[in-house]
Amino acid sequence: MSIKVACLECNRVYEIPDTAAGRKGKCECGAVLNVPAKPTPVSDKPRPPRTLEEAAAIAEKQREPVYDPAGIAELADQSRKARNAEAAELPEPDIYADGATPPPLPPAEQNSADGEPPALTPPPLPAFDSSPPAPRQGPAVVRNYGNLRRLCGVLRLQATIVLWVSILSAVLIVIAAIASTGDQITAAISSGLWARFFAIVVFPIISVAIDLAIGFTIYVLLNAIAEFLYVQMDIEENTRH
Repeated sequence: MSIKVACLECNRVYEIPDTAAGRKGKCECGAVLNVPAKPTPVSDKPRPPRTLEEAAAIAEKQREPVYDPAGIAELADQSRKARNAEAAELPEPDIYADGATPPPLPPAEQNSADGEPPALTPPPLPAFDSSPPAPRQGPAVVRNYGNLRRLCGVLRLQATIVLWVSILSAVLIVIAAIASTGDQITAAISSGLWARFFAIVVFPIISVAIDLAIGFTIYVLLNAIAEFLYVQMDIEENTRH
């Protein structure tokens, strides 16, 4: 005896054995089939009340889906047979149905008398030009602002001169300090006058440091002004051309 079950998605009707009553299967369209369960006989005896734990266990069991492996396998087998039957009914495609004949195959090369394949001649190599490539001629850029460019060169020259002058002056300060205060330094050390010794030594050192700092600052400042002018001129020329 079988049970008829209709799919709610594609309206297909399946005859399921009554042994699968109360179980679930899967339709060919992918929807889940719920096989109705057998009607349970009504008992005349009053049903005992359920406890809270029993009710929770029954509710948890009802929420879990029950799948029938045999029913699912049977549905998959039926679907596979239906697809194979449809594929067998389709006619084989005829690639020359329009009456056109297939193109002839190219003739095979004949081997030589001794059975060896014919010799293959490599294609000629392309001619190689050994002459060096011509240099790329870029667009001629007209250099404007001749006076400003000369001014930038003068600023850089002045910066270099100032730096060397500061270095030479620092060297001269050191030499002069040693020559003029050499006897005083020796006397201060021999007499134990360390305060006078530090006063004699520290003053030339501070003078040298200030001289070098001023010279280096002027050197950096003049170079920065020259570079700024160069950048402004290049920007203006590139924008214009």
